[in-house]
Amino acid sequence: MLFWKMQGAGNDFILFNNLDGRYVDYSQLAKKLCDRHFGIGADGMMACEKSTSCDIKMVYYNQDGSKADMCGNGIRCFSKFIYENKIVDKTSFLVEAAARNYDISLITQNDEVKLVKVEMGLPTLEPKLIPALTDYTEFINEEIVIEDRKFLASAVLIGVPHLVIFEDDISLQELDYYGSRLEQNTKLFPKKINVNFVKIIDKSTIGVKTYERGCGYTLACGTGMTSSAYIANKLGLVNDKVKVSSPGGEVEIEILKEKLYMTGPAQKICDGRVDDDWLLA
Repeated sequence: MLFWKMQGAGNDFILFNNLDGRYVDYSQLAKKLCDRHFGIGADGMMACEKSTSCDIKMVYYNQDGSKADMCGNGIRCFSKFIYENKIVDKTSFLVEAAARNYDISLITQNDEVKLVKVEMGLPTLEPKLIPALTDYTEFINEEIVIEDRKFLASAVLIGVPHLVIFEDDISLQELDYYGSRLEQNTKLFPKKINVNFVKIIDKSTIGVKTYERGCGYTLACGTGMTSSAYIANKLGLVNDKVKVSSPGGEVEIEILKEKLYMTGPAQKICDGRVDDDWLLA
């Protein structure tokens, strides 16, 4: 297998071309490739497939082998990968993902992708779609108690489910402890949930730390950054255009009436070849 390793805002991925359908067991592939000791190492894995409705199809799996419907930082890396490998030959195209179809616009220089703008759609707050087991019509600023700690949290679906909690300062130890317990609170979130701790810096800037479902703490999460900006805007805490920073980097989120846009970089780290005898064993 020929692969690229890439990162977007510190979220790292393994990407490969599977247009011929050679590789089938994505879950096993992801667990092997993403292992940081016995594989290449990454937060997630992406493959490109043929699409009947769009220019290309993106398939995404987490480090633990679980499938995810969408990855915000991942789709930026995916878009750079397919353009620079000449799988698509235009700077505006449509990507099919499990969650929905995504409009992509590339900003290039000398055929190298510098920035990727993704139309993220409009998030839903409807609990049954997230899903969240509650009688509320919207899960906004609701109290969740985890042992000795109370959190005011908002739940939203933007391809994948996210919980947004406003906390000025949370240590990585606290994030790991409470993030894992919030993520796995299946009595409230039956499909588990990504957890974002958000700091409001000013009306145009927020900081986000994310505990990802199926991955744990990561340096960034594109859908988490988008969800956090959206909830902050809905609560009147930030403007319609927001710079979102994470420990791994930053993106810009633009919030319009009918859709959201995420713009940010994607970087190739290296490329290489994996032995199929090992990979498929």
